[in-house]
Amino acid sequence: MSDTPGHTTLITTPTFARHSADPWTLLAEGGAGPLRPRDDRALPHDELLRLIAGADALVAGMDPVTAEVMDAAPRLKVIAKHGVGTDTIDVAAARDRGIPVVCAPGSNSRAVAEYTFGLVLDAARRISASHTAVTEGGWPKLFGPELHGRTIGVVGFGRIGRLVAGYARAFGMRVLAHDPYVPGEAV
Repeated sequence: MSDTPGHTTLITTPTFARHSADPWTLLAEGGAGPLRPRDDRALPHDELLRLIAGADALVAGMDPVTAEVMDAAPRLKVIAKHGVGTDTIDVAAARDRGIPVVCAPGSNSRAVAEYTFGLVLDAARRISASHTAVTEGGWPKLFGPELHGRTIGVVGFGRIGRLVAGYARAFGMRVLAHDPYVPGEAV
């Protein structure tokens, strides 16, 4: 890989561009030579250390991107977290080496909020319990309360909390929210 002309992007997360070929195309057309050695799991640490040596860019998932990893990558110019947060990246070590670290805040907010509200629906209407009973040959009459007119409490009123509140309002629910970092009138 170190003999690759142009730029090389090492992608260690198996979920990168899982639902679209567009990111692969953009990287290839931009001369960034994308390489994802595995599409089923994250790279083992020793394999990451070996492959990072020829990379100009790293798109990391849950891999620990440590000072050791950065030291093994003399060409590395940027580290991109595939998703939100940088908790698996030694940001101080990257800063010391002049390597920018970027992530995609908010990129999964809607998915998390939808899943959260799906769990609210499941808990209230006992959807999973009904499904399990039917697949086991039963036909139970499991009922739960309608959400309309009920009250939901949302703790944390950032991107995800606001989306969950919007879904709840669409179901006719009363929303109570708390977030010590958001002004009271915004909650």
